[in-house]
Amino acid sequence: MRKYYYQILSFFSGIIRFYFRKNLRVLAYHDVPNKAVFSSHIKYLKSHYNIISIQTLRESLLNDDVKLPNYSLLITFDDGYRNVLENGLPVLIKNKVSSCIFIITRYIDTTTNFWWKDVEVNGKVKGESSKEIRQTINKLKKITNKERIAILNKIPSTEQKQLTSKELRYMIRNKMYVGNHTHNHPMLNNCSDDEIQNELETSKYLFNQWKIEGFDIFAYPNGDRTEKTDEILLINHIKLAFLFDHSINSTSITSMGISRIRTNADMPLSELKVKASGLHSLISNLTLIRNGSI
Repeated sequence: MRKYYYQILSFFSGIIRFYFRKNLRVLAYHDVPNKAVFSSHIKYLKSHYNIISIQTLRESLLNDDVKLPNYSLLITFDDGYRNVLENGLPVLIKNKVSSCIFIITRYIDTTTNFWWKDVEVNGKVKGESSKEIRQTINKLKKITNKERIAILNKIPSTEQKQLTSKELRYMIRNKMYVGNHTHNHPMLNNCSDDEIQNELETSKYLFNQWKIEGFDIFAYPNGDRTEKTDEILLINHIKLAFLFDHSINSTSITSMGISRIRTNADMPLSELKVKASGLHSLISNLTLIRNGSI
């Protein structure tokens, strides 16, 4: 049903793409499990949008005289999955496309698995369903950071080869900007001021150790943002902050609240067309208005 839903909607994506031609869209990928499907994504995006770099976006937001072109689109990846390097980057290099990956600094140069992957692996060992595992992960995203850490400390850790700092520098040389996604990937709205400050200080230290720029380009874990978190980010000289709100940007973008649309590297091309065009965001917002949520 989902497949046919997006196939039907994709017929209208061209009209919506034109309607939102002056609006920046930022796509938020995570891993790249399927190189062939991702390649079809990039070929489509390259032929229908002006794919920009982080540097171009930063210059336009910090300099009123610099305007983004129509159909501007930025490609981003969250967390730092290894298959972004193995499957995603070769496609981007072949198509001469810029992108940005937001890394969790704790995992670089390690074989430590992402904390939500520990939950997933151990849930499967206990015979839990995918729904039950997802419910556990969602619960961990809603409690205080102190409570989350206490629960995770009781879960056996698992191993996964992670990106290295040397590989990050290789990615940078090939037009993939490396940005900041905190040190431990906590939900900042559930953190104390001191916890947020420690996250930023630790990630900044490691960026400096690795001689990598990009600490000041930030993506909120899970997209969770408050006025308090914005204040602390600004104090720490964060210049751009990205959300995870599944929305296309308005024509007036704020540097500390850049909207992103969630995309999966293995989803059908028809779904990508709908989401990149802004149609998915439009339908979602109309639904919220109709339900009285906004």
